Amino acid sequence: LTTFRNSLPQGAPTSQYVADLICRRLDRRLNGLCGVRSWSYRRSGPDIVIGGEGRLTEKVLEQISLIVKEEGFFIRFDKRIYCKQYEVCM
Repeated sequence: LTTFRNSLPQGAPTSQYVADLICRRLDRRLNGLCGVRSWSYRRSGPDIVIGGEGRLTEKVLEQISLIVKEEGFFIRFDKRIYCKQYEVCM
């Protein structure tokens, strides 16, 4: 139901559902980590957005990196963006 010519097509209507299934545990763990700090967590496809009040310390970054790695993913450090409140990031 999700493949075309023996592969998973990019941009198919089922792509987000498949990603949600694969990332279910990752989402739950990162959401829990953020919830303790009253931060928000959102994932859209491969992009993760974490926002809220307070400082993002090296310890928290290490925890995020560890969770991502334990769930079988990796972080593209060259694509990380930090924004202060009310700034627009692209």
